[in-house]
Amino acid sequence: MKAFFLVMMLTFSGVTGAGSYVFINQQQGSSISVYDGQNMRLLRSIPALEGPAGIAIDVENDWLAVSYPEQGMISFIDSRRLIPLEHIAVGGSPFGLAIAAGKLFYGDWNGGFAGVVDPADGRLLKKIPVGQSPAGLVAVTERDLVLVLNRESDSISVIDASTLQRLKNIPVGKAPFALDHDGRYAYVVNSTSNDLSVIDLDRLIEIRRIATGRMPYGVALDCSGHRLYVSNQLENTVSVIDTVKGRITETMNTGAYPENIALDQDNRRLYVLNWLDATLSIFDTRNHNLLQTVELEEGSRAFGRFVLSNR
Repeated sequence: MKAFFLVMMLTFSGVTGAGSYVFINQQQGSSISVYDGQNMRLLRSIPALEGPAGIAIDVENDWLAVSYPEQGMISFIDSRRLIPLEHIAVGGSPFGLAIAAGKLFYGDWNGGFAGVVDPADGRLLKKIPVGQSPAGLVAVTERDLVLVLNRESDSISVIDASTLQRLKNIPVGKAPFALDHDGRYAYVVNSTSNDLSVIDLDRLIEIRRIATGRMPYGVALDCSGHRLYVSNQLENTVSVIDTVKGRITETMNTGAYPENIALDQDNRRLYVLNWLDATLSIFDTRNHNLLQTVELEEGSRAFGRFVLSNR
């Protein structure tokens, strides 16, 4: 299989010209679809293993990682040339991914730990005990931290990205699944308590709860830190939350069962991946009008930050 990936590197030529890339995992298949973020033209279908799920992008070094929970594998992809590079066997059920301090962190859904991989050689550096069913991971580069959401433990594990030590477990709402941050605060969606936990990253404590829609799943914070978008699976909506006022100010209708969401670098477009009807809803964040609904393949999913600026 390694030889296959090396051959693909030599065979494919690069793709240029797109302002941003949108990466969509074909979880019921074995590929990753790459779209032009402006016109949603399909640029390439990158060969992968079966059942890709989580995704993390290293913006500085032009690669991304994809997890395969059913395979116990992680793949690496060149995010500029859009070609597969290598894959490694980590075992277990790798799901959520994050990149911090030059290392790849993954949550093992069934194992209850965060694994740390050296992307230079694929070596497993450490397994750090966290809570049950680690889901979303995010790197807080300003603080050299990795935050791990433990869905079945209703908590966040805080990891020092350099020393690889777990610093603290923070209790949050029921079934936390995804989060975003601005360096000062982290915002955690709790999928069964239908709310959002606000975490003070100085004190590493929960300081506030904000009501969301039913079964929140994805979250994206704009660059101002004052506007938060949350997808609500059981309402087929995205809530717009004012983080200063601590309440929902607007609601946008999406496709069926919206899951992960992402903003482009300019914060002009919001991308919402709808699982049940296999569509992508794209909104203009200036007025929250629906710009486009894109038909995708069945089983399309992207757990993590799936939009990359190509500038």
